[in-house]
Amino acid sequence: MILKTKLCLGILLLSTATSLLGQTNRYLYKRDINGISSDWHKVTLPNDIFGKANSRLTDIRIYGITPANDTIEAPYILRINAEKVTVTDANLGIINASYNSSGYYFTLDNKHSQQVNQIKLSFNEDNFDWLATLEGSHNQQEWFTVCANQRIVSIANSHTSYTYSNLSFPETNYRYLRILVKSSSKPTLQSATASLRSTSTGVRSRYELTQLPIENNKSTRESVVYVTLKQPVPVSIIKVNVSSDFDYYRPITIERITDSIKTEQGWRYSYSMLESGTLTSFESNEFHFSSTTAQKLRITVQNADNTPLNIGAIEAYGYTHELIARFTEKASYFLAYGNSHAYKPNYDITLFTNRIPESLAEISLGNEQSIATTSTEKEPTLPISKVWLWVVMAAIAIIIGGLTISMLKKEKRE
Repeated sequence: MILKTKLCLGILLLSTATSLLGQTNRYLYKRDINGISSDWHKVTLPNDIFGKANSRLTDIRIYGITPANDTIEAPYILRINAEKVTVTDANLGIINASYNSSGYYFTLDNKHSQQVNQIKLSFNEDNFDWLATLEGSHNQQEWFTVCANQRIVSIANSHTSYTYSNLSFPETNYRYLRILVKSSSKPTLQSATASLRSTSTGVRSRYELTQLPIENNKSTRESVVYVTLKQPVPVSIIKVNVSSDFDYYRPITIERITDSIKTEQGWRYSYSMLESGTLTSFESNEFHFSSTTAQKLRITVQNADNTPLNIGAIEAYGYTHELIARFTEKASYFLAYGNSHAYKPNYDITLFTNRIPESLAEISLGNEQSIATTSTEKEPTLPISKVWLWVVMAAIAIIIGGLTISMLKKEKRE
């Protein structure tokens, strides 16, 4: 019984090793890396890589061939050059409320005279459409206009809940801030939260695209726009331009096509959600989401019982992707990609980013080559050595053979 158990275990190990060997996938493409002159460098990924790397970008590797013809791997960190937003809150207290023919005034105390450039207002009222003006003063005697006639809106009903009550203005540090709300009825200000919002510079690219005519479907009460990008690229921002000259508030969804099947009735597509939100006349209609490789997009606007909007050009943007890589050995390095089964690499340098130099020289990539057609060169695989797999398989085969002989001898004796 024990021998049979060991035999089954050996067969299982053998099949596992064979499976691992069979799953050692090759990378389909590579590009030579040129200009390495120090330990640390950065390299920007060109747009035409994203359509051939897997959608998670887990198959990107930097390999090198040493003078001894050994394959080595260089670690890297993938960095997306997006804008970074920092928000520092300031504590404001409502110290006075008054009224005159111009409207209702609310005086706020910026006790520590902190730098601010945004105030979020919260009112008891659910439905309003007001204009607000912000003034500043250091002594409450002389007031200076900071921003004038900014629109604040709240819509609340059984179908919609939307509020836009932010005031944006140049940085200021007045000790006292006074808000004038132009309203025919008395508003009740619950709170006013001021903050300093700063945005670091990112590296944004605008992508070339083709936009099909808008489909206004009366039965579903939707407007649908189909967009095709020139090639698969990492998209992070979609901007929808609307030229309608009336106020609007419409739910919107942005999706990417993930798969397609040809049927007798035509092509059927599968979609994945990128972002949902509100298309409104009160904001810029620029929608941000996590960087996602996409080529075909569908944008759907819910019109309900309203007239369809006059939607203009769609704009698509993404951020540059770059690799921060460390090279510690002399070798001929190249970038490999194109493996849908590759796992995300785990490198030590991700734990010691403070050791990375602030100034990095940029290196360049050569033209794309197909690894599958380059049979004379040593091709990188997943880091499971074929030699070790064969050694393990041979050892398991010997063990199984020995167990089998022992079982046969034992059966003869019995």
